[in-house]
Amino acid sequence: MAPAIERAALVGLVTPSTRGDADHSLDELAGLADAAGASVVLRMLQERPKPDPATFIGSGKVASLAAACDEADVDVVIFDHELAPAQLRQLEERLERKVIDRTQLILDIFARRARTREGKWQVELAQLKYLLPRLAGSGTALSRLGGGIGTRGPGETKLESDRRRIRARIQAIQHEIDQVRQRRSQLRERRHKQSVPTVALVGYTNAGKTTLFNRLTNETAVVSDALFVTLDPLVRRVRLPDNRELLVSDTVGFIDRLPHALVAAFSATLEEVAEADLILHVIDSGSSDRERQVAAVHRVLDEVGAADVPMIAVYNKIDTIGADERRRLRDGDPSAALISATTGAGAGELLQMIASRLALDTRRVTITFDSDKEFDRQQIGRLYRVARVISHVATNGRVVIEADVPRRFIWLALVVLISGCAMKAAPTLPSAPKYPEFVYPAAVPATGPQAAAVDRGWRYLQNDDLRNAEREFAAALKAVPDYVPARTGEGYIAMARQDYMRALDQFELALRGAPAYAPALVGKGQALLSLNRDSDARAAFEAALKADPSLANLGPRIDVLKFREIQDLIAAARQAMNAGRLERARDGRAAPG
Repeated sequence: MAPAIERAALVGLVTPSTRGDADHSLDELAGLADAAGASVVLRMLQERPKPDPATFIGSGKVASLAAACDEADVDVVIFDHELAPAQLRQLEERLERKVIDRTQLILDIFARRARTREGKWQVELAQLKYLLPRLAGSGTALSRLGGGIGTRGPGETKLESDRRRIRARIQAIQHEIDQVRQRRSQLRERRHKQSVPTVALVGYTNAGKTTLFNRLTNETAVVSDALFVTLDPLVRRVRLPDNRELLVSDTVGFIDRLPHALVAAFSATLEEVAEADLILHVIDSGSSDRERQVAAVHRVLDEVGAADVPMIAVYNKIDTIGADERRRLRDGDPSAALISATTGAGAGELLQMIASRLALDTRRVTITFDSDKEFDRQQIGRLYRVARVISHVATNGRVVIEADVPRRFIWLALVVLISGCAMKAAPTLPSAPKYPEFVYPAAVPATGPQAAAVDRGWRYLQNDDLRNAEREFAAALKAVPDYVPARTGEGYIAMARQDYMRALDQFELALRGAPAYAPALVGKGQALLSLNRDSDARAAFEAALKADPSLANLGPRIDVLKFREIQDLIAAARQAMNAGRLERARDGRAAPG
């Protein structure tokens, strides 16, 4: 038997800073309520300089809202903002009906959409983190039984347990999600070894991402004119016009004021976006609220660490706008793609743009190796795993390889170029180190159980025994949570797993405790370099060299990055000059000789 449709009242707050967006925001809230299975029978906006600390909209407006809800026979009142626990309690007592906020509504929709075990875990984690501080606001029995919007997901039995049991459940789910993150990292590493580029589709919810995904991959994923239809990620292989293959992933849609708890819970899924070689930002060209939606997507991308990933703006649904609007879009962003995923218009041009951008995101390098050195032989193998080798010539113990290296792996070439210098004195190992580019996180003083644990962890790491290395570093951190050498070791483990965002986070945590700690600065530079943030990487390397002048081998690496920045500036200047000539020619003006 289908659940009864709840009658909902929508309430928004108009402040001086949100005056122009209030109606659009309430319209979006109505779409969210519809996606959650509610019927909107009442809408109300309250104008205030700032929210009331007790009731959010003020006592007088609450009385008016209660009377209107009685007249419209409202079952649930939905606020277009996140409510504090005290506000939620006050409103439920005065309105005498269920009250939920925008965050809880979105979490409820995600709970309805989740199909896979991973998706359900992530939704449950977000709901529990959201509800934990609100337990006191849900009644003396901690019970909100009765079903309907806001009660789906992990279940009321968990909410009726004490805080200790809820925290234990959060830890258990987080452990499972960490396992998912590790499996995804291993899958990404496998894809990197096969040199298969990854393209991630992102965009505001209901912008047409899944329709475009189906168009590019010939899939039949569920498409609907509703919010958050796609929750669990889909990854499929696509063949480009130049016969190169790539993987396209369809991700969860974004929305303005996407709950932070949800972004954090879905970090394992959203890491696919941050680790992609290219992002297609799908934009609803016919939306009257297009600019706000674009800004919301950029905020979420920045939050998940994907702001620096190369991106193509894809204006979808051009079949719903006129020729003049299409011309304005083209003039405003000449590098964007204009398509209709429904009709297929522009899809071929989009594939050509993808092929072009992925090809431009490689650098052709020529590297000479000494085939008698074990380190060089290891680097040859790694180069073959991540790059497209153009030529391989071996003569008199020397190997010269010309290869197209993706920018995200260009640090490998730099490691080879400076491999003649030792990075730092490290414990003697029985065999050649697996990661000679990493800097040993020395402790001062270099005695005590934590220093010994870091030393053991480093040995495991350089023997590629990441599990035992992680155990040793974790043991040191358990004893001393802010132990900088162990935190740096955790960062290098993430680097070895090619989980560059996590590595960057770990190095940043280490540097909070010791801003001039050279091993963490070098690791941060390597992580930034792997994320294509060359300028930031150079700054980190320069800070490391200043902190520890014995790291003289960083000099060539810094020089290479400076040279590359100069090359990029020259290329950008030439492109700007050419664009200027084309613009003048189009306007009928003579270009200078």
